Amino acid sequence: MEGWSVSVHHRSITRLIRHQLLFAQNLFLGPTQFLLKVAILTLYFQLFSVYRTMRIMIWAGIIFCGLIYLPHPILVIIFNAPHGSATWADLATNGMPQKLAFYAPIHGIGSIVIDIYIFIIPLLMFRNLQISSRKRMQLIAIFLTGLLCVSSLISLCPHIIVHRD
Repeated sequence: MEGWSVSVHHRSITRLIRHQLLFAQNLFLGPTQFLLKVAILTLYFQLFSVYRTMRIMIWAGIIFCGLIYLPHPILVIIFNAPHGSATWADLATNGMPQKLAFYAPIHGIGSIVIDIYIFIIPLLMFRNLQISSRKRMQLIAIFLTGLLCVSSLISLCPHIIVHRD
């Protein structure tokens, strides 16, 4: 009987630590992704700021990144942290973390859109380059390998959904 109670106690501590780790991971997810995407867009700004259209596109991308990623830590604090007299253990039973599920598709689809947008920006510049068509095709081929990576990640989605069920 004593071994059983230790096992239950160990599981409850493990569950408590899991909630705290999940909170910490989710808290930093949005800002981390925001800084990563803005760093790439800032590099593009340095490379393509000569063109007004590119400057506008880059600023639009930065604003869209802010709209997608910056609400994330606020929502995590609201829904995934204990408030008032609640404890971390209460999060397993009060249903608050599940209320954050509405934001997951917004965040996921927004991330895919931003990734594709960041991928397309330099491709638009290739038509303006004063280089031979052979070199232009080589540059496009390099960027198309990035498209293959994005498409392979997107193809994982149905497999993950099937695996979760």
